[in-house]
Amino acid sequence: MKITKRQLRRIIKEEKAKLMSKAHPRATADNAVAGLMFSLDEYGMARAAAGVTDAETIRQEIMAELEAWLSDATIDGTLDTSRW
Repeated sequence: MKITKRQLRRIIKEEKAKLMSKAHPRATADNAVAGLMFSLDEYGMARAAAGVTDAETIRQEIMAELEAWLSDATIDGTLDTSRW
């Protein structure tokens, strides 16, 4: 059975997350950051494959998504998850 590079990266990421969660109490936050970085890499590769290679355009798209996510923060610091 053949697997793609993307599948291999995901398997490695999942296995690393399992190991990290057992090794260090801060692992959950570290894994969340690693997952975010992985997702950003995947997004950049997908946009490049779609012909969008301008880094500023990709940055603006990502920032717009982050701003939308951050706008869900409430006054008490919690997140409004109703749109999810």
